[in-house]
Amino acid sequence: MLCFNLINAQSINDAITYNLSDLSGSARFTAMAGAFGASGGDLSAISINPASSSVFLVNQFSISSISYENKTNTSFSNNVNQYIRTATGSIPYPTFHFNQLGAVFVFNNNNKNENWSRISLSYNYGDKKRYNNSYIIEGNNSNGLDNYFLFYANGLKLSDLDLYEGETISEVYRILGNDIGFGAQQAFLGYQSYLINPVDFNPDNDKYVSNAIYNNLSNYMKINTEGYHGVHSINLSGLYKNFIHLGININLHEIKYEKYSRFIEQGFSEKSNVTEVVFDNNLESNGEGISFQIGLIAKINKNIRLGAYYDGPQWIKITEKYKQEIVVDYIENKSYISEKIKPDVTTIYDPYKIQIPSKKNISLAYIFKRGLISFDYGVKNYGKTLFKETSNKASNYLNDLNSQISDELKSINTLRIGGEYIIGLLSIRAGIFNEKSFQNNITLNNKATSWGLGLNFKRSSIDIAFIDNKNKNSYKTYPVVLTDNYYLTNNKSQIILTYNLKF
Repeated sequence: MLCFNLINAQSINDAITYNLSDLSGSARFTAMAGAFGASGGDLSAISINPASSSVFLVNQFSISSISYENKTNTSFSNNVNQYIRTATGSIPYPTFHFNQLGAVFVFNNNNKNENWSRISLSYNYGDKKRYNNSYIIEGNNSNGLDNYFLFYANGLKLSDLDLYEGETISEVYRILGNDIGFGAQQAFLGYQSYLINPVDFNPDNDKYVSNAIYNNLSNYMKINTEGYHGVHSINLSGLYKNFIHLGININLHEIKYEKYSRFIEQGFSEKSNVTEVVFDNNLESNGEGISFQIGLIAKINKNIRLGAYYDGPQWIKITEKYKQEIVVDYIENKSYISEKIKPDVTTIYDPYKIQIPSKKNISLAYIFKRGLISFDYGVKNYGKTLFKETSNKASNYLNDLNSQISDELKSINTLRIGGEYIIGLLSIRAGIFNEKSFQNNITLNNKATSWGLGLNFKRSSIDIAFIDNKNKNSYKTYPVVLTDNYYLTNNKSQIILTYNLKF
């Protein structure tokens, strides 16, 4: 059964999710930590600085595959009691897929009287982010799910939440979503599961109380995520007067993101009728959008290259589907009852737009006979992330969310350092990647060390890269009431293999 909901349930977590990116691409690119903004000459380098494609001297095709294992440690911070509990153990999530595919076509102009000595056209697909993960969060909290449901229930008439003769759970849940929105559906789940009750049973009642009694609850949350953010880059670049490379990308974005979460509460008081709560949520998001990039690489002298490139804002349209169910175990007349409310309704939200902020980057490379050393630095302000209705109509909810994002998310700085040394047919590479955030209440840190090897067979080459990546990000448990932060520390080991063919 389908429900069409005009009111969205976006949160600051979505802003973080869609802003994040991985150190991904070809093996040569990742082995040098992506520090290619001033050197170019790699298909994945085109995805950061579009001027990179005119560094190629001949046509080239490239394809890459990645295998990685992600081990996630979690911690939960309750802002009321100021304590942190760390989950026991970590969960490995191995995976394998193709992460890069591209080709560049080079048109050299041998007429020395022409200003443009080379023009390049290219296409490259690359993973911006893979969302595959699985983790468990455990901790204690003096704030329970009953307060989450009370937040949405208070102000709604009991007549909207009751079941009348001939009505079903699915039917009323769907109607509430269509007519009132997400909040009414939450209130309905809380009331029908007996987690909350009205102050009185008058149909006009709009005040509710909890059936649960507790001091300190034990929380257990399991989350599985899957999906990807992929970018198709269509590129044009040229070499002007054999001095400066100029380029532009038009990028097409595609996003698929699925998230399943199960939240379990236990540890209620012996006086409480409620003994356990299990709340399940399934989210499926699909997005498509567009962005642009411009860049340059200047040949300062024989050895030094200077790069500058600008990542324009990403304009992405998101559609979401949502399913929920709740199970509340409680005692009534000395009997144990398990109340399961499963609407079996897929709520389809109105599409919305998210604007991912721009990023400014500079790069410096020193090129010598047997290799190169390169430095890239970039700045991106997460606080400028904006949510909008697709109709561009004003939305109080989204305006408030944008204000929260502006207050809690700030700039993040990215530093990439990479080097390559060539010995005959063999290339040895290494790199350091570091992203550092300056946030108020949110943690966003990402570090990686990488190294790799390459074998060049003139018309073709094979590259391999090994990346050890550690990032720590924080998220809100729920958009309202249960807004405590939980922290994910991902330790990801990656192996990337690339085949290049010159033609």
